Amino acid sequence: MNIAKDQVVLELKKMVGDDQVNTELSVLQENSHDRHLKFQAIHNVFPCPLPICVCKAGSTEQVSRILKFCNEHGVRVVPKTGGSATEGGLQTVENCIVLDASAMNEIVEFNEEDMYITCKGGTPLIYVEKWLQQRGYTTGHSPQSQEFAQMGGLVATRSIGQFSNLYGGIEDMVLALEVVLADGTVCRTRIVPRKAAGPDVRHMIMGGEGALGVITEVTVKVFKYSPSTMWKAAYLVDDFHTGIDLIRDIMVEGYKPSTARLYDVGDTELNFGDVMDCKGKCIILFIAEGHEEITAATGKAIARFAEQRHTEPVDAKVVDIWLGRRNYTDQTIANERVEIMETKKVYFSTEICATWSNIHKIYDAVMAKVPQTIPNLIVFGGHASHSYLNGTCVYFIYQYNALVDDPNDERVIHEKIANGIFEAVLRYDGTVTHHHGMGKLKAHLYREEFGSAYVLMNRLKESLDPNGIMNPGCVMPENWKELK
Repeated sequence: MNIAKDQVVLELKKMVGDDQVNTELSVLQENSHDRHLKFQAIHNVFPCPLPICVCKAGSTEQVSRILKFCNEHGVRVVPKTGGSATEGGLQTVENCIVLDASAMNEIVEFNEEDMYITCKGGTPLIYVEKWLQQRGYTTGHSPQSQEFAQMGGLVATRSIGQFSNLYGGIEDMVLALEVVLADGTVCRTRIVPRKAAGPDVRHMIMGGEGALGVITEVTVKVFKYSPSTMWKAAYLVDDFHTGIDLIRDIMVEGYKPSTARLYDVGDTELNFGDVMDCKGKCIILFIAEGHEEITAATGKAIARFAEQRHTEPVDAKVVDIWLGRRNYTDQTIANERVEIMETKKVYFSTEICATWSNIHKIYDAVMAKVPQTIPNLIVFGGHASHSYLNGTCVYFIYQYNALVDDPNDERVIHEKIANGIFEAVLRYDGTVTHHHGMGKLKAHLYREEFGSAYVLMNRLKESLDPNGIMNPGCVMPENWKELK
């Protein structure tokens, strides 16, 4: 960095106004981490270097000016919108600012004929979704972080929602986007259903987690919303493998329930043990959405496949229970904070993805080895929640008592668990992240995750961010240029 920190603050205030640049200690601490360090933050421990300031941008033009200035002076930038990241992607580094785009909160256009909506990057998803549902539409995007997530961050992390089997991930929904590159250049793609003019440049930015630029505007598809025609069902299955095979039966035959969630024995008891007798089995939940003729046909087929796998039907009200408590809210986070403070119980999840032929191997390898490495383990389990023609995603969930004197030592436990899962995933050709992103937690696996294609990512980074100011250490390690 070739400029003094106080001068950085001064120059940024000229661009966005004095009240939009914050240097208060508590604000810097709060913006130095994400939910990966929730245990430490709850104990008022902030292990990352504090940012120089938190700078709020209110327009694409302001983002452009800020990045141009930072690029010229070697000031590093951690972009942020909703702040619901879980993999360390928002952890701050030396000589950085946090560029907060949450003030860019606006629905720019709703085109009912062409079935899309355009929003600024800081627009909360929950606002967009409620606005659309009042008009009979939906984005189809419903991540667990829906209450907090904002449109730019969802695209930056290649987010996915809980109804993805029907609607797809965010990458399937994005029609166009606007991004500001490290040198301040503003790039915008056109709104068309499809194009064959070279590589799809949208995908150069989606999933970049702020390491390639700042997403300032997003255009996504919208779908007709028909909650009254939803079909719901739930079944108990004897084991996780049978449940996976049942989901495969449905997906490869071309049916598209919006939800097909399979919980293993431990995760079933954790989530539903308070409302039903789980009988030591796994539960699988289904929802079908859309026109009533589509949902009826989908439901009939699922019931047939479930019978063929010798499942046990249970009251579908369990699906409604799940729908009612599936998302993070201010209250659930407040409750979690109290529990951690009082008991030191910590809950995390690690989501991976693999083909049908490999997912059983990964699940068995993880379950056979990783739980034994966790001190003071309370629960370890998993669920499959997003499935495709070719395979599925599995969330491994774990809760343990972090009985440590130094809050920083909790990270050692968490990262040991995560790395044990990653070892099995990479051994059987899976991906270490399905939708939470690489962040900084998984960046050390960059070479293994990308394989020989890491060269493409290296050259993209070198071209778009040659000075390395954009979210250093996220997606790829800070020493990415040294990797061979």
